[in-house]
Amino acid sequence: MSSTTRLSRRSLLFGAGADAPRSMVQNQSAAASRDDATTRWLAEIAALRCLNAQGVVCASCADACPHRAILIPIRERAAIHVVADLCDGCSDCVGVCPAQAIVMQPSPLEPA
Repeated sequence: MSSTTRLSRRSLLFGAGADAPRSMVQNQSAAASRDDATTRWLAEIAALRCLNAQGVVCASCADACPHRAILIPIRERAAIHVVADLCDGCSDCVGVCPAQAIVMQPSPLEPA
């Protein structure tokens, strides 16, 4: 029985050892404290690092987002936008960004 190897976009672009970006390592402590009832975690995109903002066609983060919280602008060289109301902090977008432009940031919960 053969096993299939799934290659990520990052490993295809940067090599086999590139699947664990530094931003994910930085976010491990953040993920450990996600159970805090007063904090909400949101994806934040660094516009200066984002390939789309540099004119490179890339939609890795938007493709990975199960909640469609990441919007790709139609015009060229525009920063990608995260819709805070749709982002649930799953961090699926962090690991697929080839430019490592996405980090999870804490955001205080708004009172109900």
